[in-house]
Amino acid sequence: MSETEVTLEDLNFEAQNILVLVDMKHKDHADKALNLAAWMAKAMSANLTLMTVAYPLGKHIADVPEKRKPDFLEYARRQSEKLGVTIEPLFTVHESVVYEVVRVAEKRKIDLIILQSGPTKLVEHVLGSKASNISLKSKCSVFVVR
Repeated sequence: MSETEVTLEDLNFEAQNILVLVDMKHKDHADKALNLAAWMAKAMSANLTLMTVAYPLGKHIADVPEKRKPDFLEYARRQSEKLGVTIEPLFTVHESVVYEVVRVAEKRKIDLIILQSGPTKLVEHVLGSKASNISLKSKCSVFVVR
């Protein structure tokens, strides 16, 4: 190992429980965050939870969140196989992603939340993005991947 390489021990950071947030509408944007989380979970022997938050009301009356749950569970299963790590899928329904992530993180004693920032809109520059709000309101560390 060269003098410039850093090990996990050098970081003085441990995580027993890691939470990765994925928006199933944009799951292709979650690859970097999920890859990082899987690597960290393996390196730290941590538990890895993959979470999605479905909005309770769809555009159509037949668009109920529970219809999206099987796709999410299958996505989590495929990612677990691909990355070679056990992933606990967590499908929740709430109108506020930020509130639900912070609530779940506290309840499950999450040490680290990893999420990938998405494309920002003008309203997010004014009101704040989900990533920035989660990092501000969470009691644990938050790693935002661009």
